[in-house]
Amino acid sequence: YPEAIESFLAGNRIYNSDTRLLNALGACYQKTGRKEQARDAFKASLKLNPSQPEVRKLLDEVEKRP
Repeated sequence: YPEAIESFLAGNRIYNSDTRLLNALGACYQKTGRKEQARDAFKASLKLNPSQPEVRKLLDEVEKRP
């Protein structure tokens, strides 16, 4: 996941408003236990497109975990 995170971050600098990229980045952060970064990525994606129930569910999961 660390290599993927770096790639997604580089892609985000190029395509600053891509929900698919932000969702994948959030998922990688979630898998590596980086809860705050995952939350931020999912929130950014939902800000761009609020009609993503699956991302809302992932965000809820991240926010509920201790």
